[in-house]
Amino acid sequence: MIANERTAHALRAIAATMADQKHDHNGDFGYPDHINFPMLYGMWDRNSLAGAGVSRISDTVWREMPRLQEREASHSETAQEKLIRETFDDRRLWQKLAEAHMRSLVGDYGAAILRIADGKAWHEPVESVAGGIKAIWDIIPAWESQLVVSKWEQNPRAANYGQPALYQFNEVQIEDGKPRGTVRSMQIHPDRVLIWSSTGDTFGRSVLRHGFNSLIDYAKVIGAGGEGFWKAARSSMQLEVMPEAKLQDLAAAMGVKIDELPDKLDEAVSDFGKGYDKSLMMQGIKATPVGVTMTAPRQRQN
Repeated sequence: MIANERTAHALRAIAATMADQKHDHNGDFGYPDHINFPMLYGMWDRNSLAGAGVSRISDTVWREMPRLQEREASHSETAQEKLIRETFDDRRLWQKLAEAHMRSLVGDYGAAILRIADGKAWHEPVESVAGGIKAIWDIIPAWESQLVVSKWEQNPRAANYGQPALYQFNEVQIEDGKPRGTVRSMQIHPDRVLIWSSTGDTFGRSVLRHGFNSLIDYAKVIGAGGEGFWKAARSSMQLEVMPEAKLQDLAAAMGVKIDELPDKLDEAVSDFGKGYDKSLMMQGIKATPVGVTMTAPRQRQN
């Protein structure tokens, strides 16, 4: 008997699982089936929780700018340490690395492109560099969508087999979906690129992915609440034609023909709704405000 009950329970569990697979949860709840970089960027740019979460991590990591020292023991600043510190300060290199790290939190990866004074083209490898630390002219932070792998190393005998051999850099400022500023497009050798991600390569994961559905829910609640309170304050009107109404006289009073009266009434109500200090007068028509009652989300009480 007990075995039969266990079997029946197992069958019910399997049936419940199979039935659950028939539901399209993403479609039912309004979640995307796939998340791409524009969606992640838009969530970070427009959703306050997403923006705050990314900022909290980035600000904590970069609370203090790093320092490079020749040895761990306490000592006076050496000439080399001073040169590095002044170069990084003058060219704001730490701040640009922090920006690249922040972009890696939003996308699946971010990048820091090194502008090195070695007299070579961007697509060529870095070899000998004269000038030491001062040969690093600048660091360009890049979003995931700006820097993509254009060529993979496919030679099994190569030391970097299976890794990027070239990157395609499209310097387009992401704002309102339109290019802004100078646009550059070029091939860049991996020697001149630092990839920032959770995995150290272009296969990382944005910190926004795990909570993306919840961020959508948050936006729905906030948006619905704001829209509901706005509609309640705006006092939309429900019009009821009274038995004693003389529509012909009302149309004449409003300066329109009888067949144009519905559109004129809509215009009058719309104009009324645009301002809180306006009045609405319509002969023989009863205007009733349509209220919107919003249920405030609260923590469940045990």
